[in-house]
Amino acid sequence: GTNNKKVSLPTAGTNNRKVSLPTANATYRKVSLPTAGTSNRKVSLPTTGTSNRKVSLPTAGTNNRKVSLPTAGTNNRKVSLPTAGTNNRKVSLPTAGTNNRKVSLSTAGTNNRKVSLPTAGTNNRKVSLSTAGTNNRKVSLPTAGTNKHV
Repeated sequence: GTNNKKVSLPTAGTNNRKVSLPTANATYRKVSLPTAGTSNRKVSLPTTGTSNRKVSLPTAGTNNRKVSLPTAGTNNRKVSLPTAGTNNRKVSLPTAGTNNRKVSLSTAGTNNRKVSLPTAGTNNRKVSLSTAGTNNRKVSLPTAGTNKHV
């Protein structure tokens, strides 16, 4: 692409397979994917759009599989997905639309499966889903429409 600044992919641990960070477009700033732990497989962060700033996906723990953060649209700022714990599988945060700000999904605990936060629409601000505990399955917060303040 054009003007890709500060794109880094540090990998530290054991048996890290298929770690990819594709960036295709213009003016991507501060796109980072640090992975630290054991046996982290299929960790990907695809970014497509214009002027996506501060997109980060830190993964820390053991056996975190299929952690993905796809961002598609325009001016998506401060999209973060921190995962910390053990055996967190299928944690996804898809964001599609325009001017989605402060979308966060923090998961902390043990055996959190299928935690998803899909956001689709225009000007969705401050949508958060924090899960903390043990064996939280199928926690979802779908938001679709215009100017939803959840």
